[in-house]
Amino acid sequence: MDVPTLELVDLPGIQMYPSKLYKQTTELVNSYINTPNTLVLCVVDATIPSLDSSMAVKVVRDAGKLDRTILALTKADLVRDEVSIVEQIFDRVLGQSAESKDLPGLAGCVAVVNRISQDHMTLLEAETSEQDVLNRLFADPAEAYAPSEVQEQLRSNTTTSQLIAKLDSLFHQHIVDSWTPSALSYIQSKLAKMEQKMANLGPAPEDLSPLLVLKVLVAQVSTTGICLKFVYCVQRLRHLALIRSQCVSTVPVHLLRLLILLMPPYIEYRI
Repeated sequence: MDVPTLELVDLPGIQMYPSKLYKQTTELVNSYINTPNTLVLCVVDATIPSLDSSMAVKVVRDAGKLDRTILALTKADLVRDEVSIVEQIFDRVLGQSAESKDLPGLAGCVAVVNRISQDHMTLLEAETSEQDVLNRLFADPAEAYAPSEVQEQLRSNTTTSQLIAKLDSLFHQHIVDSWTPSALSYIQSKLAKMEQKMANLGPAPEDLSPLLVLKVLVAQVSTTGICLKFVYCVQRLRHLALIRSQCVSTVPVHLLRLLILLMPPYIEYRI
C-alpha cells in the first residue's frame, strides 16, 4: 500500500440562488467532504459577525467532520476596531468565542492575511508583510496585557506558515490513526499467505535428514530413471563404504541399503 499524499481540491462555495445551483454545489461539496480520507480546510471571512452564518461551517458541522477540519479566518487585516479584533480573531483562534460551543472537536483555527495579485512580492516578502500586519493586531491592549502563554498561543494560530504547519500535523495524525492500522493489517495478511506458501513447499534444506531426502527422491523420480542410475552406482561400489557416480558423489552404505528397500520389488540389484 502506498502512503497517501495530500492533494488540495478547491471546492466552490455554496450558491444559495437559484435553487438548482444550490443543489449542484451542495452535492459536489458533500461528495468530497463525506469521503473517509478527506481533511477539510474551511475558509471563512474573519469579518463576519458570527460563524453560524457561514454555509461552509454548516456543511462541515452537518457532515460530522469538525475533528478533521481546520478553520482559516481570512482577511484578518480588515478587522479594525478593538472589540472586533478580540471577538472575531483572538477569541476564535483561542477557541474561547461564543461560537466555539457549536464547533466541538474543531481541529484548529488560524487567522491569515490575504494577498492580492498586484503586490508583486516573493513568498518570503509576503510572509514578512503578513507577520507585520498581525503584529499590529497583537499591539491591541487586550492582547498586550494577556499572559505570556496566551500570547504564545495567539502567535501559534496566526500566519499562513502556521496554517501550513497545522495542516501537516493533521495529515500526519490522519496517517497514524487511519492509514497505519489498515496498512499493517494488509501487510500481516500478505505475510500470512506467504508463510503458508512456504510451508507448502516443505521443510527447509537444513532441516532435512538424508533418509528423508532419499524418500522424497524415490517418491518423485521416475522408477526407470532412478533404477538405471542406481545400478550404475552399485557397479562402482568401493569397499562397501562410499559410492561414486554421475548421480551420487558420496552416499553411506546404510543409505544405499535403505534405497534398495524402498525400490520396487521387481528390480534386481547386485552388491
